[in-house]
Amino acid sequence: MKIFIHVMDLVGPQNACIGLGQQLVQRGHQVFFLVNESFVKKFQPYSNQFKIIGLKPVAEEKNEEEKNLAPIQILINSFVRMGLFDSIEPIEKIRRMIDSKFIRNLGANAEAFEPQIRILIEREKPDILLADAKIMPPCIMNSSIPWAYIFCANPLGLFTDERLPPFSSGLPIDGDRREWQEYRTILHREYFDKVVARQREICEKFGYPPTVDQVFFPRSPLLNIYQFPMELDYDDVVTLPKHYLRVDAFVRDEPEPFELPVSIRSQMKPGDKLIFLSMGSMGSCNLDLMKRMVRVLSKTPYYYLISMGPLHDQYEIAPNMWGGPYVPQTKIIPMVDLVIFHGGNNTLTETVYYGKPMIVIPLFYDQYNNAQRVHEKNFGRRLDQHQFTDEQLVQTIDELINDRELCEKLDKVGQRIRASRSKEIACEHIEQMVKSTK
Repeated sequence: MKIFIHVMDLVGPQNACIGLGQQLVQRGHQVFFLVNESFVKKFQPYSNQFKIIGLKPVAEEKNEEEKNLAPIQILINSFVRMGLFDSIEPIEKIRRMIDSKFIRNLGANAEAFEPQIRILIEREKPDILLADAKIMPPCIMNSSIPWAYIFCANPLGLFTDERLPPFSSGLPIDGDRREWQEYRTILHREYFDKVVARQREICEKFGYPPTVDQVFFPRSPLLNIYQFPMELDYDDVVTLPKHYLRVDAFVRDEPEPFELPVSIRSQMKPGDKLIFLSMGSMGSCNLDLMKRMVRVLSKTPYYYLISMGPLHDQYEIAPNMWGGPYVPQTKIIPMVDLVIFHGGNNTLTETVYYGKPMIVIPLFYDQYNNAQRVHEKNFGRRLDQHQFTDEQLVQTIDELINDRELCEKLDKVGQRIRASRSKEIACEHIEQMVKSTK
């Protein structure tokens, strides 16, 4: 089969879709990735597996100040405006996000990509279209070719069921339903409804019918695939429609080899513990947070591998640490005893896939839901980025890394996932969908 995968401008969903794409290639299919041309370089290491097609985005407008700034500084400024680093409520971050340049560009790029993808569909005649995009180029939903949606965030954004806490809230599963409803009302008014309105506006512009019964992003009438470990899922509360399919983890195979650096290996003795720290590409731009983490962790008896992010040259790490701007995460996590991270869905699923305990320090969006689910299912601990003390962080590390019962439980979960056919089953559903629509 010839398969198109269109994925939005976020590293997490891109990494997840690469993992699914690799599985499809292993099954003999030809996979095309249709991505913003700004991200083509990220996909180049996989060019022997996929055909990568860059889509020309809308020309980005820059104000006078931005014309003299480096791209990374422009990105950091957008994080600051969204309140990503601020001690404000999750819903306030959502309010700021919907008016951000990033969200505006999602809609503008969906418009810009529409005619390009339509031409590619007509020229290449794929058998199926897969997409992860909050705002969709409407030709994907309206061609004669079957399409499936891939959802790579916490599944509360896919379910939107009132028996569950609202998306991006971080509220507990046994929490106050009135608090849920208050948050949900604001979430829909300030975010979901605006995304839906923008999607319908784009459909109308290109002469397509408006989306029907849309909540948040468009769902496929045929197949909607989401990434979340069975042990953390919410199906103990809700039953999903048959055209929804869970995959434990899309874990990608990264092409570059990785060995434990000599600077760390030479220091470690038998029984010493190794920890991975990653606050994501956004979170690692919070220099105050990263410097604080380095300062606190440098005083512990453990060793650390750190994803330092794009500002890696603006802070130093300690002798018990090794780091780089971007590191092969799926090669590192199997080596370590504990993972400290921001709650991104990809890192969460990879950590569970390899059976590691975790400390989740959420910053934004679905990370709050992931952190809460990890905490209430006792897969690790949730800490607030603005409230945890140095002593609390160190104590939590000590407790988790020495909790033999927890480590054994998570190791069994990891073994179960690695032995499962979760990704293969998703591929079988995709293949069957094509057969049934021909």
